[in-house]
Amino acid sequence: QPLENGWHLTPYVALNGIWTFDSATANGANTIGEQLRAKTEFGLTLNGNTNQSLDLSIAYDGIGDPNYQALSAKFGLSVGF
Repeated sequence: QPLENGWHLTPYVALNGIWTFDSATANGANTIGEQLRAKTEFGLTLNGNTNQSLDLSIAYDGIGDPNYQALSAKFGLSVGF
């Protein structure tokens, strides 16, 4: 979507499925069992006229797993020359 200043704004949403395999056994007990969980990410990318881009996003991981949750944020800046 073009903006007034010539930049282009592109919002995005991502949903990833993550399969966790059995991990190593510690003291005779499995530390993590096999299971499926999901991670969702919401973000936007701004692209400029002279080969610049800015990427911002936030994510939540742990959907479907009551024993795991993680929040993350990402910032990226790229300038071509």
